[in-house]
This record gives sequence, C-alpha cells and structure tokens, in this order.
Amino acid sequence: MARGCQVKCQARILRSLALPELDFVRIATGLGVEASRAETLEAFEDPFADAMSRKGLSLIEVVL
Repeated sequence: MARGCQVKCQARILRSLALPELDFVRIATGLGVEASRAETLEAFEDPFADAMSRKGLSLIEVVL
C-alpha cells in the first residue's frame, strides 16, 4: 500500500506545471516546434505576431 502512494505522489509531481527546471522552449524546439519565451508584454508582441503569421505549431512560454 505504501508503494502505491509513493507512485501516485511521484506521478502527481511529474504532471505539475510548477516544476521550474522544465525548459518548455527547449522541449518544444527539440520536437520541431517554433518556440520562444516572453517575460514582459513587450517581449510577447513580436513572437505572437510571428506565430500568427505562420502555419503550424508555435509555443510562447509566458513567464509572469
């Protein structure tokens, strides 16, 4: 029973988006997806316009 709880807790952690060490831009780029990171509204504008102008997937990681 303790093993089941341990596996469940680890699975919950892996599904969490609160893992700061995950680099979503690098993950997306590794999968062939155009990706960028924006930490301000001004930094978001150009990648957003670029993403809207192209076909296919784009990822913009927004850091609040």
